[in-house]
Amino acid sequence: MGTTIEDAQSAFSEAENWEESGNFWEVGNACEKALKILAKVKKTPESDKLRRILKEKLRNSNIEIQKTFKKHQFKAEIPEEKMREFIDTFVKDGDEDLEPTFQRIVEHLPLFCPNFDEVEKNSQKHFPVSMHFCSGKVVSDEGDIVRKSQNSEWHWFCQNYMWQQDFVLKVYIYNIFHELETKELFDAKNFKGVFHAQGFLHQDFQEIFGRAIDRFFEKDYISAIHILVPQFERIFLALTKAINTEIDDIASREEKGGRGEFYTQKRTLSEPFLSSPEVQSVWGKNFCEQIKFVFFEPLGYRLRHKIAHGEMSASECNFTSCSLVLYFYIIVVMGVHPEQ
Repeated sequence: MGTTIEDAQSAFSEAENWEESGNFWEVGNACEKALKILAKVKKTPESDKLRRILKEKLRNSNIEIQKTFKKHQFKAEIPEEKMREFIDTFVKDGDEDLEPTFQRIVEHLPLFCPNFDEVEKNSQKHFPVSMHFCSGKVVSDEGDIVRKSQNSEWHWFCQNYMWQQDFVLKVYIYNIFHELETKELFDAKNFKGVFHAQGFLHQDFQEIFGRAIDRFFEKDYISAIHILVPQFERIFLALTKAINTEIDDIASREEKGGRGEFYTQKRTLSEPFLSSPEVQSVWGKNFCEQIKFVFFEPLGYRLRHKIAHGEMSASECNFTSCSLVLYFYIIVVMGVHPEQ
């Protein structure tokens, strides 16, 4: 592989030749080759322009490649009596409010969390030989190569984790919330009342959270999820610090400019924070890994980043995704004793 701007231009010419023949796989390979060369080249207006053109051509080639993909679906049916038995474990006719159902969810938390170590073990045990020899990269609808997707082992692990998480969401969480919808008690007033009754939530948080619940019950899922996700970060960090005061919830960084000055700010929810032993000792490894997969993982749901950067589509803002985030609220709020 070359190291000069001329080498990158040569690879770009290869990409154009492949594009003329309609071989978009090779277009992508040539563009990636050129971009790797440019990473070693000193930045100039010429190299910056070529880099921009290459990225656009790579993205367009990935979109063309996607048109050749075949999608396969499979269907698994759960016997109605088994589904009924599961729902009745959590939603009971004699309940006077929503709190008993929420507490049952907390008590059965392992059922709702994929076991990270088990998924990792099984994905290693059943790793497809074909993934050693083919490209495992994932391409977004916009034609971008998804970060970490070219690591075949991690890609396969995330695929296995996704299968379990989708089952938890679309079979367990969805059906519990859907069943609650049939009950007269399932409304905004009762939902907010259960959380208010815990007695330790800040009034300002309750006001904002209450607005999200109102939107949820009005079926305005776009507004609901755009409030719920960032507010979950707020309540999770606050309760984690309240339970374990030794946890460092203040970030410090050096000012740019190299003069040695530092500034501090409130720590934000992040993958490193959720991976820390101190945080996992509070909430458990599997629950923390589940939050990471749903909020951050590029090969997962990535809810936090999508909402922060305006990437959520209207179709993704739905009853199911809101129910998933509300499940997280139920665990962290209902699972905490007031004295903690």
